[in-house]
Parts: sequence; structure tokens; C-alpha cells
Amino acid sequence: MPMPGRAIEYLRGEHNDLRNLIAQYRRSEDNTTRRKLFDRIRDMMELHDEVEMQLFYPAVAEAGSDDVKALIDEARAEHRGVVDLIADIGDVASDATNPRFRTAMDALLVDIEDHLGHEETWIFPVAQQTLTREALDRLGREMDRMKLAADDRIDHISRSSAPGMERLI
Repeated sequence: MPMPGRAIEYLRGEHNDLRNLIAQYRRSEDNTTRRKLFDRIRDMMELHDEVEMQLFYPAVAEAGSDDVKALIDEARAEHRGVVDLIADIGDVASDATNPRFRTAMDALLVDIEDHLGHEETWIFPVAQQTLTREALDRLGREMDRMKLAADDRIDHISRSSAPGMERLI
């Protein structure tokens, strides 16, 4: 199997970070901690969604066959489902004791884990077969730039927020 390329390495790193946050959430019994972990999962999924929808998926779909395009369409639908669940949770997230919060979070975490597994099992190998190592490395550099820009936005928001909020990010 060919070396993964920078884009695959970047996305695998994000997947590992998300899995770690999910594990922390599941281990936590403290509602305040669970609420903060939801915020971190939401923020990470927003960046993950942006990177994949704007960079990774279009590149793989453009270089691939109709079957590859169908696989990417399925992944895009999974993303939309996760984004919709995150929005639903946001409506009740101020109270982590709310049973709707816990039920929705359980569904969200399962959907995220399923999506990560789907990408790693099906999409990453197809991307490695479809795109050159150079193309994957170029995508990885673009992903790095997108993450830096997102980090700058988050830093700006935290500096303009209430004092002490930057420690939560």
C-alpha cells in the first residue's frame, strides 16, 4: 500500500483527536465537563467538515470514477447528518442535565464514530489509489493553512469574549 500522504495523515490525526474527545465525554459524569466537551467536539467537527467538504471530497471526487463520486456523496450526507445533530444539540446544550442533551449526544457520538470508520475503511484507500502522493501532500498543506486560519478565528473570538473564556477553548 502506498504511503498515505499528508492529507490522509492530517485527517487521521483529526480522527484520533475526535475519538479522544468522545472517550473523554463518555468517561465524564460531570455535566459541566460534558458541556465543554460538546463545545470542543462541535468546534472540531466544524473544522473537519470545512476541510473535507471544501478540499478533500472535491479532490477525490474529481479524480475518481462514478463509484468514487457515489462514495463521496454518501460521506457528504453523513456530514450533513452530523452537522444537523450538532445544531439540534445546540438548542439544549446549555443544560447538560437535560435528557434530550444526553440522548442527542449519544446519537451524535455514534454517528461521528461511524463516519470516521467509513472514511478510514473506504475513502482513505480510494483517495490513495485515486490521487498522487504529490496531490495528497498539496491537499495536506492546504488543510494545514485552513486549520491555522480557523485557529486565528477562534483566538480572535476568545480575545473578544468575556475574560477567562480563552481557557475553555
